Amino acid sequence: MGRDAAIATSARQTATRLAGIAADAEQLAAFGTALLADMASAVNWLEVRDSQAADLLKRRLFFICDEAKACVSNASLAGNRERCAALLVTVTLTADSIRSLADRIKAEQQRTAPDNPDELLSSAKLADRLGIPADDTKARENVRKQVDSWRKAHFDGGWIEVTNPKPRKPKYLYPLGKVWPLIEYLKPSG
Repeated sequence: MGRDAAIATSARQTATRLAGIAADAEQLAAFGTALLADMASAVNWLEVRDSQAADLLKRRLFFICDEAKACVSNASLAGNRERCAALLVTVTLTADSIRSLADRIKAEQQRTAPDNPDELLSSAKLADRLGIPADDTKARENVRKQVDSWRKAHFDGGWIEVTNPKPRKPKYLYPLGKVWPLIEYLKPSG
């Protein structure tokens, strides 16, 4: 089982466990730290692809942990019922989001990989592979930004810096197999 498949399986198990204890604030409070630890790899996976969705998921996870503790410690306070009801709704929505995330991870893993994952291409050639027209400078710039960001995060290698590149020629070449999952979503629809 690949790394992404393991992340998807773990996320689905966490969602099932979370949904199973949604109505029990004490169990949720006890599960809180484990919930955050269990979801770390899935949240990291999501951050690479959709930082806003990752931030929303993290906020929901922290809300669940904090509110579960508050519901348990303030069990006798007036208004606690509404607070715990809001917690139940958030837990249910979060469990659904985690299941969707697991499905998304699994679907991405099942997409066909490039024919030659070791092939080294410039950002312009990657944009060509995606089918982005040469005159769509904004989309091509998005591809370049994605692979540049990947290169900066992978300073230890995997990419090649062209020594003494000619004017208007690429300075960096990227391994197709490693950057394709990061740029595939930029493929024009239709």
